Amino acid sequence: MCHQCQRRDRRVVIACSKCKQNLYCIRCIKQWYPGLEEEDIAEICPFCRGNCNCNNCLHLSGFIRTSRRSLTGAEKLQHLCYLVDKLLPFLVQIRREQDLEIEIESLIQGVHPSLIEVKQSTFYKDERVYCNQCSTSIVDLHRCCPGCSFELCLRCCDEIRNGKFPGCPVREIVKYKDKGYEYMHGGEPQPEATNDVEKSLLDNYNETPMTEWAVKGDRNISCAPKEMGGCGSGVLELKRLLPTDWIFNLEAKAKSALSKCGRRVLQTTAINKTNPEKLRRAADREGSNDNYLYCPTGRDAMDAEEFHQFRSHWGRGEPVIVTGVLEQTVGLSWEPMVMWRALCENRNPKSISSIMSEVKAIDCLAGCEVPV
Repeated sequence: MCHQCQRRDRRVVIACSKCKQNLYCIRCIKQWYPGLEEEDIAEICPFCRGNCNCNNCLHLSGFIRTSRRSLTGAEKLQHLCYLVDKLLPFLVQIRREQDLEIEIESLIQGVHPSLIEVKQSTFYKDERVYCNQCSTSIVDLHRCCPGCSFELCLRCCDEIRNGKFPGCPVREIVKYKDKGYEYMHGGEPQPEATNDVEKSLLDNYNETPMTEWAVKGDRNISCAPKEMGGCGSGVLELKRLLPTDWIFNLEAKAKSALSKCGRRVLQTTAINKTNPEKLRRAADREGSNDNYLYCPTGRDAMDAEEFHQFRSHWGRGEPVIVTGVLEQTVGLSWEPMVMWRALCENRNPKSISSIMSEVKAIDCLAGCEVPV
């Protein structure tokens, strides 16, 4: 009986020489395992490889094993110090923004900054507190309306005081241009059609004046207007999420840790010139030195020197293409039909929910998120 389709009427089946139990028919091998030959199945079947995609195996629950590289204590210390060194500037910036807001609050209350007592907000332990204007996560200090619980991050508060529209530098409406089905699949774009009615509506929307956000003379900020999610009547109060001076103490601990690590630990292995064989041409810009992308394999990432290469490219914000990832893992398959079956045929409510089945992907040509 074929392990994949569970049919007994298949004339030709391939037996696994490793487990000597599972059989796979030729039809299932060609349809569901296009990357494997019959000889590969005979040597080690998909079940023994850990990537069998039959119905029974797809319904199994379990953890996906990933490749891990064992690190020595010195290597762990080096990586931790590297992370602290890279994160410290952002921690300093957060602390400075909070110090500035404390000074503003002291001017509002007419007392010395050291006498300012910031009340703690009420929130759940696993709750992500975010700004109701720009949707960014709030780290610690923020302003909150006592009437409607509208929360505003410090960056938006600063933009409001400077007369800017909070949450974005310029209010701009960009209309997505549909260039047709052929263009989405590598063909020529269809001729652009002009829609005078739609264009006039878009122009009128862009010309709509932005809602004014009131800032009082004492630098207090009123709650957002109702059309922006607030109540429009309350005055935002300064609140905190973390204990007093928690950010300041964390910054001091980070600086102390880096001073103990020393520059010798932070200076990683000298980064050699990237191997040309691990570069992939991604552009053809004249006079540019970034036409190639670093393209290691999943196995290369396990090597210490290649890991430093990856970190140097990734740290500069360069895209990195990692190939052969599936070869280092089990239980994963990016075959379109396998993914479709996994989403449509998994009816066990304990293993997957309807929300988990709602998959979205990035349409790279259109630059937008689309449902699958």
